[in-house]
Amino acid sequence: MKKLVLAVALVFVCSYAQAQCVAEIKEVKMDEVRGSIIVETEYTLNGKVVQEKGRSRYTEDSGTNEEIIAKAKEDIAQHCENLIKRIDANRFYINHERLTAQKALTTPIIPAIDKDLIGVKVTKTEAIDTFKGKDIKVTYDSDNSTSISIVIPE
Repeated sequence: MKKLVLAVALVFVCSYAQAQCVAEIKEVKMDEVRGSIIVETEYTLNGKVVQEKGRSRYTEDSGTNEEIIAKAKEDIAQHCENLIKRIDANRFYINHERLTAQKALTTPIIPAIDKDLIGVKVTKTEAIDTFKGKDIKVTYDSDNSTSISIVIPE
């Protein structure tokens, strides 16, 4: 058992040591159909190209030239982080740590609420679904109806 735990820990450490992402912007060009700016990026993860033509789009509304440059750098850095998180061992580790944290938060709540919840019964005979201004009422015995819902502004 100790060897298994050590092996799993070693996999995590090795995964983190190798988890290097390099993003290189290869081209900045005009989208001829939409007129937007396309920033094409190549992503390499642990020495292997994992995405040859990553694309980010920007327009004049994205900011000044300096703001677009900063945003493009921020976007490719964020995508690199996401690629590192997607490595199987890293995804497992993140999910494990999230589950541990979630359990630590909810464990003390259960004994505080179970006495008030165990044995509670709720009975409903109908449900109303509102869709595009209509109230669609369905019942346990399928005696269904539809009506217009009126909203009176305050």
